Amino acid sequence: MGGSDAADRRYGEHPQGPQFGYQDTLNETPTTPPLIQVLPLPSTIDTTTRGWAVNLRSNLFSWTNWMQIKAASAEVAQAEANYQAAEQDLILRVATAYFLVLSAEAGVEANTAALEAITHASSTRPTSASKWA
Repeated sequence: MGGSDAADRRYGEHPQGPQFGYQDTLNETPTTPPLIQVLPLPSTIDTTTRGWAVNLRSNLFSWTNWMQIKAASAEVAQAEANYQAAEQDLILRVATAYFLVLSAEAGVEANTAALEAITHASSTRPTSASKWA
């Protein structure tokens, strides 16, 4: 058969000569699992001889996938660092707020004690009229 090399191989014409029987093809895209198809070759089939061939092709190593894994690993490490920084910031803000509340409570207690002392002192102090009388 004439035409492109890929079309010739698909329909059974190879550099060694035509083949008879069935030809398998494997369609693989990056987002789907491999799909195996068995297609009959458009030629006369020898009834005394049967032959089958299965051709599977898969990359053992993909530089693109390898680089994507490395980039994803770097992104994961950055996300973990961001998480830890946010966690430390939260701890610092909570501790600061807690100590501000303790300080305010101590200030309220001190002011309450001072007010009671002033009130007590003014109620026990003699008035100026009774002092000079």
